[in-house]
Amino acid sequence: QKEGKVRFLGISLDSEEAAHAALDDSGFDTIQISYNLLDRSMEKTVFPKASTKKVGVIVKDGLGAGRLTPKYGLLSDTILRERIKKTEEAATQLGISLTEYAIRFILSHSSISTVILGTKKVEHLRANVRCVEDDSITEIIREKEALSSK
Repeated sequence: QKEGKVRFLGISLDSEEAAHAALDDSGFDTIQISYNLLDRSMEKTVFPKASTKKVGVIVKDGLGAGRLTPKYGLLSDTILRERIKKTEEAATQLGISLTEYAIRFILSHSSISTVILGTKKVEHLRANVRCVEDDSITEIIREKEALSSK
């Protein structure tokens, strides 16, 4: 960075411990972490620390490796499948898909800078983009999930 060859430096991490170590290092502008409705472990300690240190948070695995899509019905873990089904029911009550609910949940967190989402289909890309166009539903999800995490 000092030589002008790199503008920003980031690191991709897989654990809370590694995220804290990177934040303590203070050499990184961003951290990339897994975060979704099924894995909220970074929420309580990593997000506040990143905000305090002004480090951007990039979310990977926002759809839980495809588990927060209609594919969840194929899961063999019945407890997880039922948990996701309840989330899908909450999404349906709001008139949106499970996938949109999951994306909006991530975007509702003020500590998150951006989310990486991959797709092979143009219609999925368009649906993903719609998630950032209307914040009214996102606010409802934020409030609902804040209550359920307590």
